[in-house]
Amino acid sequence: MQYNYLSNEPLPTKHKYRGNVFVTTFGLDPNKNEPFNYTVDFDLPSLLDSRKAGIKWYNETIQGLNREGKYFLPFASPSEYIPGKHAAYSVSLSLVEIFDGDEFEDVLLGEDYDKMIETMEIEQYLFENLKIN
Repeated sequence: MQYNYLSNEPLPTKHKYRGNVFVTTFGLDPNKNEPFNYTVDFDLPSLLDSRKAGIKWYNETIQGLNREGKYFLPFASPSEYIPGKHAAYSVSLSLVEIFDGDEFEDVLLGEDYDKMIETMEIEQYLFENLKIN
């Protein structure tokens, strides 16, 4: 359970971060390989520490995919992508709010600029107004 660190009152919601990787050839490689999807949660006692761990994971994952350079087929930028000649990947980091057993995700990294700004505003509210550490 997360607490407001000024009042020590429990919060009605819980928050964590979630990383997601999706890599695919869209089944167009010679062996028709299936896509690869991996999800990891960062749920440390401190939400700020969870955020730091998630951002570190995100950066290391992007670097690793770029260093490897392929998933059965080589990666290409969206403008250079040719179906059957290239693989594609998506990596994202989301802020997850858990309320009454339901989870709601807001993408922090790996999405368009406006969505990322919206999630940063949610984070600012959590860290400043609710005093979550």
